[in-house]
Amino acid sequence: MIGNVVSRRYAKALLEINKEPKDVDRIDKELKNIASLIEENKGLRDLLYNPGIDLGFKKGILAEIIEIIKVMPVVSRFLYLLLEKNRLNHIMAISLIYGELSNEIHNRVKALITSGYQIPEDSKKRLKEKLSKLTKKEVLLEEKIDPYLVGGIKIQMGGYIIDGSIKNQLGHIKEELLKGVKG
Repeated sequence: MIGNVVSRRYAKALLEINKEPKDVDRIDKELKNIASLIEENKGLRDLLYNPGIDLGFKKGILAEIIEIIKVMPVVSRFLYLLLEKNRLNHIMAISLIYGELSNEIHNRVKALITSGYQIPEDSKKRLKEKLSKLTKKEVLLEEKIDPYLVGGIKIQMGGYIIDGSIKNQLGHIKEELLKGVKG
């Protein structure tokens, strides 16, 4: 919980520094790239997150990463700040929260569509249009295939779940039947 509070505070601060729409998206992308690089490389992660390792040495490693990846100066300064404040271990959460805040600024919402099969492109397009009309926001669709989902789809969007799966529908029928037996 405390980690989320810290991460949200840093993400909001970074967003306040630069709210230019094109820059917000670029910062979002660069943060995600850095966070993924660090999280996916155990040796690098262990080195950068270890408070017992000399800060100057860690700054040198971070400088090499920044030189290779070529991030915006604001992102570079932000990464050094996280390192100096011993908060670099929050980079993944900060990145995710920054992405959510970026979507809010751009009037976008993510929608995770789960189905038991690959949804045809024309169906995804129609679904995206309907969800956009419903939310009055640009919808960013992510698709997940769950082989245990026999039919129908589930949509997770902005804290809501729309469960149109056959499994869920059968569950409702079961509840109704049990009510009838008990009632």
